[in-house]
Amino acid sequence: MSANGISRGNGSGSASGSGSGGGAANSSARSSRTEKSESSFSLTPPGTEPLPLDGATFVEAVHERVDLIALEEQLLRSADEKIVQRELAYLRELRYGKTASFATDDDLPPRIVFDPPDPLP
Repeated sequence: MSANGISRGNGSGSASGSGSGGGAANSSARSSRTEKSESSFSLTPPGTEPLPLDGATFVEAVHERVDLIALEEQLLRSADEKIVQRELAYLRELRYGKTASFATDDDLPPRIVFDPPDPLP
């Protein structure tokens, strides 16, 4: 998987080389985007280890480095109401499945149950 990281690095280098033919307007637009996107994410180095094979192992690996429960609590206490609603909906979905967003049984889509016929005697 580290080969993918190398190929991505090479691809981004070639993209910046091909974009240089656009002139000053292209470079000024690119620099304004770069200034807007400057964050702690841009300082994160590329991964040195291969990614875990499944989602549960990936979450465990992240949790070894970041307290995911504390992070979730921070998100649920956010001043931004949309963030709180999204996180709460995500937690409900984890607990109750996709139907957790429905308020009542009347709002649920109709369930189709297929009962196969009894075998012939």
